[in-house]
Amino acid sequence: MVINSNAVLRATANLTNAQNITVSTGQTGFVEASAGTTNTLNGTLSKNGSVLVLGGGGTHIVNGSITGANANSDLYVSNSTATINSSNSYNGPTFIVAGGTLNNGTNNALPTDTALTLGQTGETSSTTNRYNLNGYSQTVASVATAGSSAAIITNSTGTGNLTLNSSSAKSISNLTMGGSGLTLTKSGANTVTLASGNSIGPGTIAIQQGTLLLGAANQIGDNTAITLSGGTLNTAGYADAVGKLTVSANSTIQGLNSTSGSAFTFSDIDLGDYSTSSGSTLTFLNSGGTSYGLGTLIQLSTVAASSWSGYSATSLNNFSSKISFSDANLMAQINFGGGTSGTTLTVAAIPEPKVYFAVAGLVLLIGMAEYRRRRQRV
Repeated sequence: MVINSNAVLRATANLTNAQNITVSTGQTGFVEASAGTTNTLNGTLSKNGSVLVLGGGGTHIVNGSITGANANSDLYVSNSTATINSSNSYNGPTFIVAGGTLNNGTNNALPTDTALTLGQTGETSSTTNRYNLNGYSQTVASVATAGSSAAIITNSTGTGNLTLNSSSAKSISNLTMGGSGLTLTKSGANTVTLASGNSIGPGTIAIQQGTLLLGAANQIGDNTAITLSGGTLNTAGYADAVGKLTVSANSTIQGLNSTSGSAFTFSDIDLGDYSTSSGSTLTFLNSGGTSYGLGTLIQLSTVAASSWSGYSATSLNNFSSKISFSDANLMAQINFGGGTSGTTLTVAAIPEPKVYFAVAGLVLLIGMAEYRRRRQRV
């Protein structure tokens, strides 16, 4: 069955449709289910260089594949609920608009290179657009919001993982994301910025590659865990109180600060990987991307180090030995203090061995000069 521009296939009662549906190239086709009805689509939905809209106010169960070889093969879920039960690889972006809900019914129900947008220009806050991972994993190129609608990414069951893997820098604003077992994974060697108005958590933020950059304070939930397995968390000096920090590969945290009156702090540090000396290196950089100056105070945690997960004198010592301030000329003294001020790292100068030798040589020269001066006086 071929749909030409603005043509509508409408189910006014519960319907199971096994036909293959093709939207003519360069045109828009509407497949609608009336409110209160379910339209089950078992055939292939083809949109080569065209737009397919699943709408009508009802429910769509998509069991067949969605195809589209051209880059402009857009998929819209509009004012309806759509559950996609097969993995798809159509080219083009995916939009959830006009109060739509899109549910994953399998891993990577959407193409892994799709740009996912919730909302559209002109929508107001009275509209909610929702994407539900539904316990599955999904990789996308980017996530964005548009208009003023409420944009929600959630996970209603199981363990869901949304991976951001774009080839260029991206920015996210006004997105609410959370749910039982939900993980937001940052992949790809680029920067994703949580610009403003976001609410991320509960769940986990996992940074594998690239940089997750904060553009405003207090966007991450108090119980949201941070897992670093490579890449950089750049707080840009903004304040926030988050959950447990786990480091499982060499990683970087940038922009932590407490001297300016704001601090990004973790409720717990997992020392489990530091029970032996094989733990990963954690590098601290200032907001400018360079090493901290002498005497800088970094507040890392809101609790004493003795309360951190996996704590022992050995694991804490191994963790401290893996801290790097990314400056070969600065050896840092690390103080894990407790009490009301929280656990802190204090950066202070400790001369390198060559400095000791230089000082010793200088003292020897001064001593010899003094000895000669006294002999001359005698």
